[in-house]
Order: sequence, then C-alpha cells, then structure tokens
Amino acid sequence: METEQITLNEPLKPNKPVAVEVRGKKIALLLVNDNLLCFEGKCTHQGGDLSKGMVEGTTVICPNHHVQFDCVTGQVLRNLPSEYGQATSLRTFKAKLTDKNKVSIEL
Repeated sequence: METEQITLNEPLKPNKPVAVEVRGKKIALLLVNDNLLCFEGKCTHQGGDLSKGMVEGTTVICPNHHVQFDCVTGQVLRNLPSEYGQATSLRTFKAKLTDKNKVSIEL
C-alpha cells in the first residue's frame, strides 16, 4: 500500500464530509467522534457526490437517490429498488490526521 499526504484548506468539522482528490480519485473524509473515516467520494449507483450527502452517525446518504452507506465498512445499508439499478459497496481507506490540516491516506 502507498500512502498519500494531503493538506486541507481548513480543519475538518465533525459530521461534515469533505471531498478531496487523490491521484485522480474523488475521496470523502468524515470526522465522527474524533475518528477519521475515509471512503470513495462518489455514489456507486450513479456517481452522486457523497461529500454533499447527509450524515447520520457513521452513515452517509447520497444526495441524489438517498442510497445509504456505512462509512466505516463501505457497505450499502439502504439500496434502491432493483428496477432502478443497485449501488454496490464503497471502497474505504485507512486515514489519519497528522496535523489539524494534514491527512495521511493509505491507497
């Protein structure tokens, strides 16, 4: 695994997802109870921006079609009816805050 260091424009705020781009991939960061969660930033259904989704605990809800994902495991918690196409699990990444504006992500 390779590690990528990124610098954020401002410190992360609890329960507010932030989008970053790492090596051409959109990734979302989410701070929940002092734990940094890191996962694919696009919904696997139709590419909705998960950094704009609502957060409930460690669950993020896609703003487009309301698919729900567990940000810790990446699993789909609530999917769409099958006739609309199904979302699949998100890829998650290990990440840690190395400073208030710096994050280390294992890709």
